[in-house]
Order: sequence, then structure tokens, then C-alpha cells
Amino acid sequence: MNWHHVWLSAVVGVALAGVASTLYKKGKVNKLAAIAIFVVGIALWNVADIAWLKGSKATSPEQGFDEAFNSMPLYKLIKENDPAFYARMRNQAVEMAKQGKTQQDIIDTMQAQMAELEMQRIQFAPDSDVMAYMRVNMEQTREMQQHSDDACFRFLMPQVKGGVNPVQMLSKEVIAKRMDVEMKLLSASYGPNQHKVTSEEQKLAEETLAPIGQALAAKYGDTIDVFTDPQKGVGQEKQVCNMVQELWRDVLALPPEKAGPAIRISMQQ
Repeated sequence: MNWHHVWLSAVVGVALAGVASTLYKKGKVNKLAAIAIFVVGIALWNVADIAWLKGSKATSPEQGFDEAFNSMPLYKLIKENDPAFYARMRNQAVEMAKQGKTQQDIIDTMQAQMAELEMQRIQFAPDSDVMAYMRVNMEQTREMQQHSDDACFRFLMPQVKGGVNPVQMLSKEVIAKRMDVEMKLLSASYGPNQHKVTSEEQKLAEETLAPIGQALAAKYGDTIDVFTDPQKGVGQEKQVCNMVQELWRDVLALPPEKAGPAIRISMQQ
């Protein structure tokens, strides 16, 4: 088992789960705000082809897991600040390896756990780190669309037609940048100057997102239905990719005190 592969895939491929429909059903936001809240899903990264990844020579799942963990500063940070989360993820991964689960199965499980952690920690990160996080996600999306609209759509919504192997299509510079942004965001979220979400911020985020959602509805029409039913994106791959990027371009163009809350509300569980 190449645990370096597993670990790096789990963090670089963390999914930014879309929770717009959940918020809408709970009555927290109106329908148009829910549309604007949609967060692009980052497809799981298969990093087996990265030349600088070296296979582990560990003799047991436990040794391999810990060897990979100790080689990555990000996971040291998680272990120090949330040992319960680390232990739970470690033990589950090791047990899956002993059961003969595939490397991809383990990556998928760890990715879901990392996504949950990120949605929690982004609430405590400052505006600058939250915005940097979304910017790098949009850089990934732009690079993917340069290959094709279909590749971009598969990257954003792998559950519809199947995903792609981003590492074969995206630059190593973007991969490295994603890792750096991830580290800064989590480090800040655990630091002494944690952000605290207030009810005023929640209200501001909803007010900020509503007109953006209205503009998207006016421009893209029924294409916005993809936010609640991704299957409707088939045949509209270009429009979907353009719409997602326009959504976050509009949000990121706002002052930090508005953009940060708008992104945070999309991460709420």
C-alpha cells in the first residue's frame, strides 16, 4: 500500500461539499440564495503518476500510515490540534487495508472525512485564507476547462458521468499551491486569532448571495437547476462550467468582509 499516495490524494482532492439544497430545505436561505451557495466539488485526485511520490517500504499498514503521516506537515498539524479526528481516520484506514480494501477505496473514505473536517475548520479561518482557498479551486477549474468542457464538467461533477484524472491534466504548480493554501487555512483556523461566525455575518452572507443568484438565474435560465440536480448538466457542460466560475468570480470580486462570509455559509453543515 502506497500510503504517501493515499495521504496526498486525501488532502489535495478534498471535496468542497455543496450544501445549498440542505440550507434551502431548512429554511435558512431563499431559493436564489441557495443557488448561489453552490460550492464546486473537487474531484478525487489520483496522484500515482507524480514522479516525486515514492512508494512506502513499510511492512505493516500501521507503519506505512504513520510513515506517510509524519512526512506531511499538514497532517502533523491535524494530529496536534485534533488528535481524536486523526485517530479515527488512522484506525479506519488501517482496518480497511487489513480487510484488503483497494487503495482507491481508502482514499475515497479519507477524502470524505477530510471534507468534513474542512467544512468545520473553514468557519474559524480569516477572510483572506477563505478567499485564497476558493481562488485556488477556481484555478483548478479553469485549467481543466482549457482541456475541454467535458473534462471540466467531469471534474466538477464526477458523480454524473464519471471523473477525470486531474494530475494528468493540471499543472504541478497548481497542485503545490493547493497544498500551501490548505496548510495556511487549517493553521489559521487552529490559531489564537480564530474567526468567530456571528448571526450578523450569517445575515450579511444571505443578503450578499441573493442578487448573485438572481443574476445567474436571469443569464443561465434552467441551467441553474444543475445545482440541485447535477444530472441536468448533461448536454450543458460548457454552460455549467462557465456558470460555476462566474458565480465564484462574482463572490471573490467582493470586499473580503463580504466574500469571506459568503464562502463560509456554503461550508456550513
